Amino acid sequence: MSFLSPWFLPALAAVAAPLILHLLNRGKRRTVHWAAMRFLMSTEAQRRKNRLRLKDITLLLLRMAAVAALVLFFARPLLPAGLAAAGSRDVILVLDTSLSVSQITDAGSVWRENAAKAAAALDSLQPGDFIRILTTGGTPQWITSSALEATPSGKAQALELLKPLEPGQGGCRLTDALAEALAARPARAGLARRVVVFSDFQAASAQPESAAAWTAVRDAARVLPGGCVVEAVASGPLATPPNLAVLRAEVSREQAAAGEVLLFSAKVRNAGPAPTGVASLRWIIGATPSGLSIVPPLKPGAEATVEFSHACPPEPGTTLVTCELDAPREDVLAGDNAASVLVETVEPPGVLLVDGSGASDAGVTDTAWIQAALGGDSADSNAGPSSFRLSTLEADGLGAAALGSCRIVILANPPPLPGSVLSLLDTFVRNGGGLWLLPGDRAEAGGAAFAEAFFLRGTGLSPLRWTEARGDAAAAAGGMRLRGPAEAHPVTRFLQDPRRTDFASVRVRRRFEFESPAPPESRILLTMEDGSPFLAERSAGEGRVMVQAAPFNLAWADWPRHHAFVVLLYEGLWRLASSGVVRRNLAPGETLSWPTPSWIVEETLPLRMPDGQYGAARRGRGRMAVSTDTLLPGLYAVEARGAGAADTRFWVRRGGEESDLRPATSAERDLMQSAGGLQFNGGPPLRSQVLERVETGRPAWPLLAAGAVLLLCLESLVAAVLLRRRRQSEAQTPSGAAGGMAGGALL
Repeated sequence: MSFLSPWFLPALAAVAAPLILHLLNRGKRRTVHWAAMRFLMSTEAQRRKNRLRLKDITLLLLRMAAVAALVLFFARPLLPAGLAAAGSRDVILVLDTSLSVSQITDAGSVWRENAAKAAAALDSLQPGDFIRILTTGGTPQWITSSALEATPSGKAQALELLKPLEPGQGGCRLTDALAEALAARPARAGLARRVVVFSDFQAASAQPESAAAWTAVRDAARVLPGGCVVEAVASGPLATPPNLAVLRAEVSREQAAAGEVLLFSAKVRNAGPAPTGVASLRWIIGATPSGLSIVPPLKPGAEATVEFSHACPPEPGTTLVTCELDAPREDVLAGDNAASVLVETVEPPGVLLVDGSGASDAGVTDTAWIQAALGGDSADSNAGPSSFRLSTLEADGLGAAALGSCRIVILANPPPLPGSVLSLLDTFVRNGGGLWLLPGDRAEAGGAAFAEAFFLRGTGLSPLRWTEARGDAAAAAGGMRLRGPAEAHPVTRFLQDPRRTDFASVRVRRRFEFESPAPPESRILLTMEDGSPFLAERSAGEGRVMVQAAPFNLAWADWPRHHAFVVLLYEGLWRLASSGVVRRNLAPGETLSWPTPSWIVEETLPLRMPDGQYGAARRGRGRMAVSTDTLLPGLYAVEARGAGAADTRFWVRRGGEESDLRPATSAERDLMQSAGGLQFNGGPPLRSQVLERVETGRPAWPLLAAGAVLLLCLESLVAAVLLRRRRQSEAQTPSGAAGGMAGGALL
């Protein structure tokens, strides 16, 4: 007998616990002898006492057996089932089709080596064997719809299915593929299963962080009724080859208006063992070559971020932007020399600027500065092209009609607003709108009641509750600097880069204090140099709100005199406009969500995958069509009637682990062998004599679980009977004793 979890066996010592408790309880009783008792003890009473003692021992044994059964259940024993037959076999070939196996070798490529070995394994099958083929490149995928018998025609059919296979851009999770192979239904009852894995066994595929997953693979193989051997066939170089890789491409913002300049970046890594020289990176917007960037020399393991600025394409919808690396000749992996990102050209969002200052002096009002930064009011025929449709409104004109025509509202120095308007704003935000609060001197005059109307003890519109204003607005010089957050944020990512903005020169002379601590759902984006919050945001429903400690005018700070003002205004407005916007660029495994138009009533929509296969996007919450089948990198598209193809596309970026071509170390192979049960074979697959006969086992823990439940039920029954008998005995003894004593007195 063997055990899958032998570390539970020391707990068998707990079997002695019922015996110890029994002895301790027995020792607490004290017998008191008195003369008259000899004449009261009848033979029947003695026999009753002996029967109770026997039942006590039975109860003790039941409890000890129940404890032993529970411990053995957790140890998961296997009962010997003999040896697997060395005749017919249920063979499953697992082929690694991840990106790394496309690396070039002296034999052509690692994939060609693996394909040749798999073809040789097919040729070696004997009559009576059965064959299936499974690939692992992103997600495990069966190439054979059912098991093929190893006849000449069956082997020829399997070989034809093998020939068109090619490696893709996906990663390799061997534990997932092996779990799929071991969970497959047997081709025929009683056959021993042979799983043969053909891979380069790079360090990433060893998954050293997933020891539990490897153990689950080993355990699944050991409990198969006919027995199972998992054989590993490795191909590829024994040392790390040269490889310069583009890990990923990114864009400063996924959505932008036509003509707006975006910043694209690519992260390049030297994954080889030797330094690289200068390389070039081509940028392609759609299908049009649009620029060139230079990649500096890199030491082994070093990375560089290369940037490229370009205007957002004028065509509405999504555009694929690709960067391609002009890699050195010795580079062995061409598949990671390019990366892509999707950008979406959208209509300029509507911005409603509500200025409550009631003044025309540009020094004390925000309107002139915001209009200048955004290109003027859209109602003005002289206004230039802008990324936003700006309209201005007096505070007393704010209502449902005005909110219905915009996506973002800026409340600049707002006066006290009626409860009905605050309720409209709350509904506007929770339905996906954006709100930017810029309290000024009107808020200061409104006092605490004005601030509480926006905060409402954390349930209102404002992420933070402002208190009193501090500082001297009349000071011509001085003021306090601002600091950005420790982590990157879409609103502030460009502010602290001195190459792009003069953020370090901004001075705030007067500002509101915010109550601390900040609510946990709020996020501080900018702080004063003393650490007090200046700009904060939080989500509310499907929308977002930002609150700032000072307005955008010269009476409180010198923001408008700096380029950093324009950067903060643009990125802040796009942040507010992005609430509820579809995310087009995803990591492998992230959920793809697409808002279905109102005319689509189908619950399931076809989802075209990067390999040309089709999955399904199913209706989830609201009108969102969602899919989690996104492990394969590349371009996805939801095929929906009436929807433009450019509006339904998504891009899943490639993981960087496939660019690491370092072979698995001996320790990592030991993990796969000891924890996962893989047997590395240096000879031809399926021909090793050592692997022909293996010990198999039948799981015993279901029987133990049933036995433990039965023993506990019996123990409860015996304990109840004993308790009832003991109470009856105690009830009879006093009366008998009293009668005897009375009889003695009469004599």
